[in-house]
Parts: sequence; C-alpha cells; structure tokens
Amino acid sequence: MGLAAPESTAAQSMQQERRERHISTQRTPTVPLEQHASHDPGYGWVLFAAVLLMLLGTVNLIEGLAAVGNSHFFVRDAHYILGSLNAWGWVAIVIGTSRFVTGFAVLVKNQPARWVGVGLLSVNTVVQLLLLPADPFWSVAIIALDILAIFALIVHGEVLAEAR
Repeated sequence: MGLAAPESTAAQSMQQERRERHISTQRTPTVPLEQHASHDPGYGWVLFAAVLLMLLGTVNLIEGLAAVGNSHFFVRDAHYILGSLNAWGWVAIVIGTSRFVTGFAVLVKNQPARWVGVGLLSVNTVVQLLLLPADPFWSVAIIALDILAIFALIVHGEVLAEAR
C-alpha cells in the first residue's frame, strides 16, 4: 500500500499536465484589434477627459459650496473684478454640476456632450481667472487641468464620432 500512493500521485500529475496542455492548445475567440474600442490611442484621451470632467465637476461643486459657506481657506478681504466670493461660489456650483453631468455623457460616447464639455471647460477657465484672488495656486492648477481636458476633447474627440 505504501508504494501505490506515489504511483497514483504521479499518474494524477501526468493527467493534470495533459489537461493543461489540452486547454492551452484550444483556441479562444478573440475580437480583432481593429474592432476593439481601445485600439485607437485617442480613445484613452477621451476616456481621460470624461473622467477629468467628472472629477473637476466634483471639485468645482466643493469649491462653490466652500465659497458660499464663507470657508476659511480662501484669502480674506480679496478684491474681485466682478461680484463677490459668494456670487462666484454659486457660479462654481452650477458649472461643477454641469461638468459632472457632461463628463458622464462623454463617458457614454455622446458626441454633442464633447462640445458642451469644451464650452464648460472654457467657461470655467475664465471663472478660475476671476477667482484668482481667492486662492491663486488652486485656480492655476484647475486652469491647467481644464486646458488638458480641452486638448483631449478637441484633438482626440473624433473617436466618439467614429464609434457611432
């Protein structure tokens, strides 16, 4: 009985090895690379822009709520060209909500949403310029991300048109 165990273990391992070879030689159905959505490197940029729109929309919403609530992390006694911190807070809330919804629409490959996204990103760039006295570093960082998302939507956005 002591000798039968090693032989059965060896036989089992040989059967397992044959099964693995058989499985590895079977062909699995594949999608041709040309039909796959991520074949075009521009698709990644559009996906990046959609996620960035949603993320920046959330950030704008938080920034707007902080401005409306007179949060303490904004520069005190800043002088604005137009309006007040409270007014720009409401503008940031509206733009942030719109950007989040537009980012989701771009994510589901809605072509008109691409151009709405470019418009919202452009408007937010101007709003951040006007909010520059409240928090200079933050505004410059948001402007840079807005420009990057505009680039992605304009240069690589034709992927959405081709996907339909």
